[in-house]
Amino acid sequence: MTNIKNYIIVLCFILGIQALYAEYPDIDSNGRVNFRHIFLKLDPKQVEQVSRAWAFELNEEQIKRIKKLNRKVKIKIMDIITYPYYDCTDDLFCYCVWNKPDSVALPIDIIKGYYEELSYFYDEAEPSDYNYFKNRKDFSEVINRLSSLRIFIDLEGKTYIKYREVTDEEIFKLIDSLSIYNKIPENKLNPKDISISTAPILNDTIGNMIKSKINKFRDYAKNKDVYCWDKISEDIFK
Repeated sequence: MTNIKNYIIVLCFILGIQALYAEYPDIDSNGRVNFRHIFLKLDPKQVEQVSRAWAFELNEEQIKRIKKLNRKVKIKIMDIITYPYYDCTDDLFCYCVWNKPDSVALPIDIIKGYYEELSYFYDEAEPSDYNYFKNRKDFSEVINRLSSLRIFIDLEGKTYIKYREVTDEEIFKLIDSLSIYNKIPENKLNPKDISISTAPILNDTIGNMIKSKINKFRDYAKNKDVYCWDKISEDIFK
């Protein structure tokens, strides 16, 4: 009987670990996706959109391909995550993985289970997220929803906030203002921080450039007692 109990405990532990890691996109160390998917080619405008907002507006051809997977799906805007990605996906809706310069991998299961995915966001007390994902049809809605504390870095190392290109000096000034805000006694329990989202790390050159940018902002923020985090660093949970 003891052996059976031990077996059940070990089995539950293994299943728990599998469930935990199932929340993360299955991408190998070379950026290859290991799930059923279709590739969507990005035009220059869409590359700009994913670089500055981590989302893009689907064109008619892409919508037709998606409807072949699930004809009931009504979707105009697609969110993305990039390679690598060290964060869970339970707060994401319909997303693609941006792991090529001008294309993204769309998980087939996400489209097949579109309405189930959407239902996860339903909250009668606070329906704003559900209504946003269900009804958004224009990319301006994405831009309006962007946080003024979220920084985007593109494949060339350019930085953006609220879809507008900004300089490093502007980001330093933002961090300075947050440092002042966080030092006010009544704000100490709810300090403000910044986050960084980036284009995919496609090669060492791009990787070194993006990581250099991240480290510059993180070091400056640290000296100002402002927390700065990103989703491509393996140490974000430390």
